[in-house]
Amino acid sequence: MRARPRAPRKRARHWSHRHRNELGPPPGLYFVWDLECAADWSPRAADGEVERFERWSMPRLEEEVRRGELLRPAMRLVMTDFLIRHGAITPDSEPDYEQLVLAMHTPRLVL
Repeated sequence: MRARPRAPRKRARHWSHRHRNELGPPPGLYFVWDLECAADWSPRAADGEVERFERWSMPRLEEEVRRGELLRPAMRLVMTDFLIRHGAITPDSEPDYEQLVLAMHTPRLVL
């Protein structure tokens, strides 16, 4: 079997969190990578983990992070960081920007 060439990727961040309810799921640790993909590439749902993938615009993603109900709390954190790193959420567009960034960089977030 021939090895596939690796796509350009850049480690973006890692997150550690604990749910408010200590009886709930164990602490989580997420490693986040930015992965460049061809514009015509589409992921396939093949492992039973998800039903399908959807391509969202930055405004659609920001709307879902702010007001939606489709993302789990930990994924809201990851997507908020993505939106900040890519300039969709800025000090000019978010009144609580500084507080948000500081909270996201605490040693352990409690969701």
